[in-house]
Amino acid sequence: MVAEKGREDEVLRVFAKWGLDAVIVGTVRPEPRLRIRHHGELMADIPNQSLTDDAPLYHRPVGTWKAPVPTDPSDHVVIELEQDRDYLADLKKLLTSANVCSKRWVHEQYDTMVQTNTAIGPGGEAGVIRIKGTGKLDRQADPVGEIGLAMALDGNGRWAYLNPKLGAMHAVAEAARKVAMTGATPVAATNCLNFGNPEKPEIMAQLSAAIDGIAEACTALGTPITGGNVSLYNETKGEGIYPTPVLGIVGILDDVTRAVPAEFQQADDDILLLWPVPRGEEPNPNLEVPFTPAPINPYIVYPLTSSPGFPIASPVPSPVPDAPEDTTDSPSKEMAAFGSSEYAKAVLGALWGTPPALDLEAEAGLQKLLIELGWRKLIRSARDIGDGGIAVALAQAAFPNGIGAEVEQDQSLMIHPLFGLFAEPASTVLLTTVSSNIGEIEKLAGEFNFFCSRIGTTGGTRLEILVDGQSFISASLAELREPWEKSLEAALHNEVMA
Repeated sequence: MVAEKGREDEVLRVFAKWGLDAVIVGTVRPEPRLRIRHHGELMADIPNQSLTDDAPLYHRPVGTWKAPVPTDPSDHVVIELEQDRDYLADLKKLLTSANVCSKRWVHEQYDTMVQTNTAIGPGGEAGVIRIKGTGKLDRQADPVGEIGLAMALDGNGRWAYLNPKLGAMHAVAEAARKVAMTGATPVAATNCLNFGNPEKPEIMAQLSAAIDGIAEACTALGTPITGGNVSLYNETKGEGIYPTPVLGIVGILDDVTRAVPAEFQQADDDILLLWPVPRGEEPNPNLEVPFTPAPINPYIVYPLTSSPGFPIASPVPSPVPDAPEDTTDSPSKEMAAFGSSEYAKAVLGALWGTPPALDLEAEAGLQKLLIELGWRKLIRSARDIGDGGIAVALAQAAFPNGIGAEVEQDQSLMIHPLFGLFAEPASTVLLTTVSSNIGEIEKLAGEFNFFCSRIGTTGGTRLEILVDGQSFISASLAELREPWEKSLEAALHNEVMA
């Protein structure tokens, strides 16, 4: 820290109040040199330019990287997926995975109230704090509340391992999406780049591709990098860690009272699904949002086929970066994306394929749409489905306030509901709202080139997911919450005991 001259003691007293050590170690001088002394002896005298513009640059050989995993699932996995499944058991297993389970055990050990400035605390999609004394005028010149700052972190090492550039783009997009879901406008990013040994050409290829992906996504989403750090040479017995770029995004909310939470707020709200219209298509004008007696959910349309596999049409068929555009729907493309999912890892213990496709133009549109919906107070909650799919997102939205949900998927999902329950397509979110707002939300969604479908209703103390009237997941929130809430603490306890 650099303190104003003459106020050093004020800073030291603050540190002492909180039981922290602090000492004065140097002085800022009006000259372009860094001098370091040890016990009075001059140890270094360096021009500042040598540490900045003239600093040495590494020119590491950049090789090629291809994840050593299959494009398609193994025969064993295909056989397992084709068998009748207990989807409730699958959901419970997902809720205990380290990437999905509650992190309460960690965040309850820290001050999460920030001097009562916290508007949305841990456990949601992004944290939001208010900035006291910043009341301002909104775009209609009406008095509004204080400014809020929204913050989110994201990174999926498994996706970056399969495709470093695309995985890094997803990290930017998802962190920015989580910020936008609160109603805040993403404005800046920072990063932490965690990789193996960059002296190995294939690892340097991972790092180079990830940086390219971050740059492309940050440019498209208007979130310039303001700083960051790297953690390299992370290896165990010569084996590098998954390349894991972690992105932090901060956003500005002009009125913190309009912050949108991630959890269900009250019973009898409608649950909507937003997902991007594929390139070259138009929103379906015949799509009816209200459902009576059963909802229509075109989130994934399964073509009828005699194939025993998984004939799925992509909800986001945009091309993987650096690949030729392919707008055809194919089972293999969707199965390849499913191989990168949390379901594949936690339930099947397998990894194959590629991360889901990401259309940055659609993602930018989604974030603008979410900001507009929040500003107009048209939605009560918003949650991403990128970690475990719709089933996990519904459960996580239900837990905080103990408000359940009943959701019905389209009959076409009867071919195989795994993808409708647990797939993780990009730029796809769950919203809740009152019925009177649905028409306006649907209209705005169409303007931003997004589909909008009502898929269910909040209420009760159970999570019910049906497909064409047939129950596929039915459980009390208490039954689902227990493994979700206790698994992290139990895993850490068992590790210590071992």
